Amino acid sequence: MMISSSCRLAVLCLFLLACRSGIRNAVADERQPVPPLLSVTKQAGDFRFLLTGTDQNAPGLWVIQSSFNMDAWEDLAVMEDRNAAGVLMMDMPAESLLIEGRSGRFFRARSFDGDAQALRFYLEARTKWQASGVDSYSMDVNWQVSWFFWDGNIVVRNNQVISAVARNSNFFEPPEPKTIDDWFAVLKHAIDRNAERIDVTYNKLYGFPQSVYIDMSRMIADEEQGWTITNFIPHR
Repeated sequence: MMISSSCRLAVLCLFLLACRSGIRNAVADERQPVPPLLSVTKQAGDFRFLLTGTDQNAPGLWVIQSSFNMDAWEDLAVMEDRNAAGVLMMDMPAESLLIEGRSGRFFRARSFDGDAQALRFYLEARTKWQASGVDSYSMDVNWQVSWFFWDGNIVVRNNQVISAVARNSNFFEPPEPKTIDDWFAVLKHAIDRNAERIDVTYNKLYGFPQSVYIDMSRMIADEEQGWTITNFIPHR
């Protein structure tokens, strides 16, 4: 299924049925200039992604994204390796892509011109967090936005905040409490917008962004923010 796009994102979307291993690939007319094209095949328990039509000398990199509804897209991994023909290639274990209870999945590739290292570290950390399977926990959060701060304890159950108790805060109104997934989303937004400064320390055991400072632009005052997460306790 080809998807056109006015931006640099959509290259090719494929619908992957969890009960099938065969995937149809689009065929391009070799007499015409070939745009970037993503194809997927299943080989010995792995899914192989091939992205043709990319310029090896062009700046930036390509990222595989997935979606269950073609509305919300999630970055999966960075494509960096090329085969002998110069085609971008990446293998991913099938078990990491086939999710129980979900009948299908779409894939596409997007170009990324931001901080490649920040994106790689983010994806590695988020994968570690997702693999932990922790969806209920408590944590202390110290969050600062410009001159405002919130310090307190948050309890999450089944990925939903059930309590947020402030110890100290100077917000005029209590800020919306965040889960670990929410903090990942804030960090990802800054990476995608190519913030001028992002300092991150990820938790070594669970992968969540434990200490973060973000400055979107040094030319704009009072938009910096940062947070630290301590006393993280999983609830089994």
